[in-house]
Amino acid sequence: VFVLPKNAQYVLLPKVVAGPGRLANWACKGECAIGRGLWLWDFRTYLFRNIYGSANGTHISQQPRQPNGHILFSLPVGTTHTDKVTTFHDLIEAAQARYGQDRIKAVDMAKLSIQEQAHLVRNTAVYFTNHGGGSASALFLDRDATLIIYHGVGRQGEAKMLDRHFWNSLGYAIVQWVHPDDHHDVPRALLMIERALELIDGDN
Repeated sequence: VFVLPKNAQYVLLPKVVAGPGRLANWACKGECAIGRGLWLWDFRTYLFRNIYGSANGTHISQQPRQPNGHILFSLPVGTTHTDKVTTFHDLIEAAQARYGQDRIKAVDMAKLSIQEQAHLVRNTAVYFTNHGGGSASALFLDRDATLIIYHGVGRQGEAKMLDRHFWNSLGYAIVQWVHPDDHHDVPRALLMIERALELIDGDN
């Protein structure tokens, strides 16, 4: 999934699954975000159909998340802004100690095929990621999953919420943002996981 940068004039896209068009981050602000959750859910189905074929993709997109869904961490392996992102290292260790290593998935999405990303994220209950393009695979989340996005840090140390209009209107998943001041607050993040899992268990 590629979101056109606001000031871009030319973009080379050698291989894409789909473009978000009017659903792109900069295509909507304020009241026009109302009702976009359904459109984004339809776009999710469209992505699955492009990845797996029309019939198979529709079927796969409608399958429920596996029991005890993953707690997934998207690692910012390829970033050149290492001082502006979090690697989740301490949180991953704490989550593994609480929920077991099998349930915790910490991956470099760039090393996975688009099919592998779709399968992994579709079966995820709680997804941690930094803001920006690396969060795009969160579109594959199932209903009532929780997406936890860590704010970036601007040049003056201010919090930056890239793609905020896009994710805040996701609709079918719960979206939470973590301020840079709280990036290393492991107890708070563990509580966010606990509450997210409680919401899912309450719906089942």
